[in-house]
Amino acid sequence: DDDDIVDCPACGAKFYGVDKVSSCFSRLSTALNLAMGDVQEKHHMYWMVCDECSGRTREHSILGPRCFVTDNCPGTLQEEYPAKAYYQQLKYFEALFDPERTTATQDADRDEILYFLRHQVKAKLDTCAYNWISPKIFSIFDKK
Repeated sequence: DDDDIVDCPACGAKFYGVDKVSSCFSRLSTALNLAMGDVQEKHHMYWMVCDECSGRTREHSILGPRCFVTDNCPGTLQEEYPAKAYYQQLKYFEALFDPERTTATQDADRDEILYFLRHQVKAKLDTCAYNWISPKIFSIFDKK
C-alpha cells in the first residue's frame, strides 16, 4: 500500500486530517507555493561557485568565468543553482501532482486536489523561459 500525496505522512490521516477537501488543498497549496518560491529565490540569487577553490560570489568578472574569489585560482565560476536545475525542480513538482502518475487508488476529491496543485505548477512553468525559443528569433531570416 503506497502513501498518497494528500494523506499525512506521519499518521496516514486522509487529507491531512482536516474535515474539508478545500482545507487540505489550502495547506498543500501553501506548502507548494513556499517550496516553489524557495527554489525560485535560490536560482535568482545567482550565486557563482568556483570549481577549484569552492569560493562563492555574486559578482561577475569582465574576464569571463575565470575565478577571482581567491588570488591566483585557476578555476572557473559556475552557477550554483542554474536555470536547468530550477526548471527540473518545477517539472518534478508537475509530475508529483499528476493524478495519472500516482499509484494510489482513484478518488474524485484527491484527483481534484492534485489537478489544482498541478495547475499551480504549470502556471509557474509557463512563466519560465527555460527550454523555449521565441518565434521572433527566426525573423532574422525573413527577406525584406
